[in-house]
Amino acid sequence: ALADGTMRAAEVLLQVTAGAPAAGTALGSGVVRQEACVPARLVVINRALVANFSARAGWPSLVEVQVNDNCGANVDTASVVTTFSNGDPPVVLAGIGTGRYSGTWVVGRAASQVNVRSSAAAPGLTEGETTVIGAVGENAAPKLSPNGVVNGASFAPGAPIAPGGILSAFGSNFAAGDFVATAIPLPASLGEVSALIGGLQAPLYYAGGSQINAQAPFGLQPPVISQMVVRAGPRFTVPEPVVVAEAQPAIFLLHPSIAGPDRAAAQNQDFSTNTPANPVPRGGAIIVYLTGQGAVEPAVATGAAAPSAEPFARASLPAQVTIGGRRADILFLGLAPGFVGLLQAVLVVPQDVTPGDSVPVSFSIGGQPSNTLMISVR
Repeated sequence: ALADGTMRAAEVLLQVTAGAPAAGTALGSGVVRQEACVPARLVVINRALVANFSARAGWPSLVEVQVNDNCGANVDTASVVTTFSNGDPPVVLAGIGTGRYSGTWVVGRAASQVNVRSSAAAPGLTEGETTVIGAVGENAAPKLSPNGVVNGASFAPGAPIAPGGILSAFGSNFAAGDFVATAIPLPASLGEVSALIGGLQAPLYYAGGSQINAQAPFGLQPPVISQMVVRAGPRFTVPEPVVVAEAQPAIFLLHPSIAGPDRAAAQNQDFSTNTPANPVPRGGAIIVYLTGQGAVEPAVATGAAAPSAEPFARASLPAQVTIGGRRADILFLGLAPGFVGLLQAVLVVPQDVTPGDSVPVSFSIGGQPSNTLMISVR
């Protein structure tokens, strides 16, 4: 019973252990001498969430359980997983000693009833579990989706981002409309929305209700697992882990309405769009647009436009390109002049490529492969 008159139910683990009868007690009717306890199963109780708990979508909630065996001993070698009936991803709890296991539930979907089930397994012992029931209410706080920070060209879930590259972050309750950057250098904030990665400002191209597009700061020091935080007005998201690699190239997709699916954003030498109706000749030059090259030389400030005259900002890491499975010569690989974070590759189409409407092109920068998209060659 709390001071404000509310009541809360807490789980209590009572351990009845074996022991000798009290002195002077006769072993007669109703009294049985117990043998030493042999561990056979796990017992799990909640230490944090209570019955009829109330959580808010978008906010973190502590999940912590106590794991003992049926003889009362703490078990520190268990694997403990907590699942949620509202569809939120499971959380693997980490052991913190004395039989305690803890983790953070980044509460996602609102639901009038949510079953939170924690199950424990350990070698040689029967599994144990506990379930607590509560509710998750709606929340206007911004929220980053799990694995929602992706390369802005490939959108590949779980793939790393690279310093200076274009990224997209998906979630909810970001901006109260659609806001687009109208000047360079890119702004630190759009529609009262801003973003930090590893404590560094990530300037914004676009901010909407469920998506923002930003440039990863050149100041990030890969390889590292960093965190991204989005601020919307006075509220912050729960930090979302982001893997930062030296490079993670990805080719931009040409809008499917122009030439169908899986087409690279590419131009022929005359700057016309490469399509099946407008192929590049073998031996000709083609321009492909991508991002995720990592460091450039000379260096360019985060959010600033790439140089429009020599010295151009060229990619620093070793690069290779294949077109139709053949190695292609690279005439230029660097930031597109006047743009922010956009990589431009000027390539020579090999003479021995088999022509066609769907010839694959792919990159490798710093040993990291890109996605594979199609161009047209005649």
